[in-house]
Amino acid sequence: MSETNVKTVKKIKKVTDNFNTEVNICKAEFVGMSTVKENYTTNPIAVKKVKKIVKDESTVKSNVMGNSLCDFSDFESSKVEVPSSTNMPTVKKVKKTISNDECEGKQLVFTKVIDLDPKLYEDFTKEKYPYGLIFFDYEVFPLDWCVTFIDVIANKKIVIVNDRKGLLKFYQTHKDAIFVGYNNRNYDNNITKGIICGMNAKEVNDKLIVERLKGFQINNNFKDIQLYTFDCYKLGNSLKKLESFMQMNIEETQVDFNLNRYLNEKEWEQTLFYNEHDVKSTIEVFRKGQKGVYEGNMGLIGLYNFDISYINKTQAQLTEEILACEKPKEPRNDDWDLWLIDTIKLNKYKYVADWFMSLRDDHDRTRIETWKNGKYIDISKPKDKDKNTLEFHTEVCGVEHTFGLGGVHGAKEKFEVRKEKGIYHSDVNSLYPSIMIEYKLLTRNAKKPQEYKNAYDMRIKYKKEGNPLNKILKIPLNGAFGKMGDVESSAYDPLYVKMVPVTGQLLILTLLETLEPYIDLIQSNTDGIIYTLKKDEYKDKVFEIIKDWETTTRLGFTTDTIDYLIEKDVNNYLFNFSNGEVEVKGAYLKNTNDLDNDLPIVNECMREYILHKVNIEDYINSCDELWKFMKTFTLSGDYKFTTYNGVKCFNKCYRVFASKDLKSTALMKWKHEIGTILETVNSKGQLIKREYKGEKFAGQSDHVFIENGDIHGKKCSEYPLLDKQWYIELVYKRLEDFGIDARPSMFEEFF
Repeated sequence: MSETNVKTVKKIKKVTDNFNTEVNICKAEFVGMSTVKENYTTNPIAVKKVKKIVKDESTVKSNVMGNSLCDFSDFESSKVEVPSSTNMPTVKKVKKTISNDECEGKQLVFTKVIDLDPKLYEDFTKEKYPYGLIFFDYEVFPLDWCVTFIDVIANKKIVIVNDRKGLLKFYQTHKDAIFVGYNNRNYDNNITKGIICGMNAKEVNDKLIVERLKGFQINNNFKDIQLYTFDCYKLGNSLKKLESFMQMNIEETQVDFNLNRYLNEKEWEQTLFYNEHDVKSTIEVFRKGQKGVYEGNMGLIGLYNFDISYINKTQAQLTEEILACEKPKEPRNDDWDLWLIDTIKLNKYKYVADWFMSLRDDHDRTRIETWKNGKYIDISKPKDKDKNTLEFHTEVCGVEHTFGLGGVHGAKEKFEVRKEKGIYHSDVNSLYPSIMIEYKLLTRNAKKPQEYKNAYDMRIKYKKEGNPLNKILKIPLNGAFGKMGDVESSAYDPLYVKMVPVTGQLLILTLLETLEPYIDLIQSNTDGIIYTLKKDEYKDKVFEIIKDWETTTRLGFTTDTIDYLIEKDVNNYLFNFSNGEVEVKGAYLKNTNDLDNDLPIVNECMREYILHKVNIEDYINSCDELWKFMKTFTLSGDYKFTTYNGVKCFNKCYRVFASKDLKSTALMKWKHEIGTILETVNSKGQLIKREYKGEKFAGQSDHVFIENGDIHGKKCSEYPLLDKQWYIELVYKRLEDFGIDARPSMFEEFF
């Protein structure tokens, strides 16, 4: 071959390259001229350039970014350096690849399949997941889109960029698998269906996010597209926040999602790296928390012989299907027709029942209602009036109680008691399900109400046998009540969703009224009470009263003994049961985990001090695991940006630590631009002007540093600015909220 022809072949190679796996540059195996022509005659861009090279042998600037046969290779995280320590959230530049001017103005189109190490996902097997599991996530721009799929059963990664044909082919060969994402029920599923229908991905994106439309409102054909999916979404948590809890890198792409041009090479590198990172994070969320939910859903599908397409439904929606719920054709107009069941027997506290009945008699039926956080909120009136209208405060058994449509609670505040007093914890067994069965208060929309009783009976049977199906049956039993309060649900029953908690509260109150002469009440809640005996000899009498109550109400009680109890209030407490189990409730004491991991060292130290009286300063100072000191903040949609050390930041998620550097600031959030003058009118009618200075994220030190990189294995000793004293002071302060003064005295400090 002549020297001229060798140069020509090299130029043709450049046109027909793939992206090299190590540095992502265009590369192809050396092939002869005829082979190149044969393999790429279907690619008009490549053919045109080959012809031009053959014709005049001039230098050709290869641009394979428009070549649908070209592909990116594996973007493993090990190929990209990420920040290990930083005071400002940044994204380091990835390794240099092809030049931007080679990519400018051209759209990248490709589909790439990459084999993965089988050891990565060896916990996912065909036996455990016979339908297959494919995790996925989309990124959508005005002129570009991409999706990464990770098939954990086949150990394949599939990256598709702007290639609708590639997506259609992948969909057709994998449509019987189950696709798993994070918030995919609201987003990624609809992007997939939109592209399949030939819609523009950005158009679908904007209808979902900007116009807040549902998939069926965007395109009626979406409902006809088979797509089996499971959503790992955890209420109230962004994926980035969960990534922070899991100690992962939470750096965010710096690529503008409103970029009104094709992405260039550097932008694609960032985008594909973070796209894959989010898919891997979703896999971890599944492993560490949502796997049980998935298995519960699949268990119900198998137990009730539902079609596999029911995996698309939430657990609450599966409950609707089990009960065959249908909304009434006409509204019943009885939302507030409350009544007292005949087993409620009140004398001293009858006025509480009268208050509930006053809601029936006095309630304006034209009020607009919405279900929020387990309570009805009247959005036609101010929130403070709603609370006063729908809550009733009174003293019961010497303890201040709050009654309402969401339940009852009352507790002695800053209270501590030990075993010698004899502490009893009596709980009603499955209170709401039992009430719905015994008093026929299951949603009236259920066409198969007997299925609820069947599930209840089966669960009791399976629980006695040690059959794990008993846990699966908790799903419809607990889910039915919640769906009765969901106006969008086919189980929606606004009267019965009030009647169930009202009945439960008044039945508990009936018991307390009878027990009052014999017990000292510590705490009561919707389904149980905690108390000590006024005299030891009252024990038999107390249990006789409880037994009579069970017989009358047809509800069952379980009573356990507690060795030690401490409570800040009804929502923050620790019980140490006589069998050794410890129960905690509330943000101060809860056991943190991989998907709920704010200030774990503080909670851990609180529990250890309460139970074992550890030395607080020694405990915290001896801890060398950085992740235990983290606090994660996410910027809500109400705010535009954040500032740190006086610099604007536009990330949505930050992992912060208390800092000894007094020059550093706290992390601030801003609804308005810096320097904005806000005008308000005071109670005297005077116009008040003030400069808006942002708002501090709650629960952080006045001085922090930010570490958004991967912190697995990071040691506190690597971060000399970490201010452990701030965490020590926080433990002292929180213990004071429980009524405990744990600070060492001056005498103790001296010695």
